[in-house]
Amino acid sequence: MVGLVLAQILKRPEIVIEKLAPILRELDPGFFAREEEAEVRENPRESVAAISSEIRNELKSVETEIKYEGYLLQQQRAMERMKKSEQRSIPGWFDYPRSAGSRARCRKSSRTCSRAPWLSLTHSGSDAGSGVSE
Repeated sequence: MVGLVLAQILKRPEIVIEKLAPILRELDPGFFAREEEAEVRENPRESVAAISSEIRNELKSVETEIKYEGYLLQQQRAMERMKKSEQRSIPGWFDYPRSAGSRARCRKSSRTCSRAPWLSLTHSGSDAGSGVSE
């Protein structure tokens, strides 16, 4: 339960995991035991600068996972959707060369397609009502 509360606190932008290190040290002294061989501390709540780089790197990794969990899940889902779409093939009835050529026709036209790419495709001969002046 305490871990969930700490994770919620850590999601706040102003909180960094180094500030939670003293609490984490009390909750899981075994995790910080590797640190003792480098330097024995009299006060376990002393400065965060005293955390070894190995421990700090692991804590930062956990912090990143917690703070960006939603974004990471969103990206993971996007990758899964992309993998599924890569497995789909273009149906035989689809006229891909003609479709791909519409972009080339747009570039060859006198209008600037980058401003309004849909105009040259939907208003192929007339500028009436397009709102684009040349």
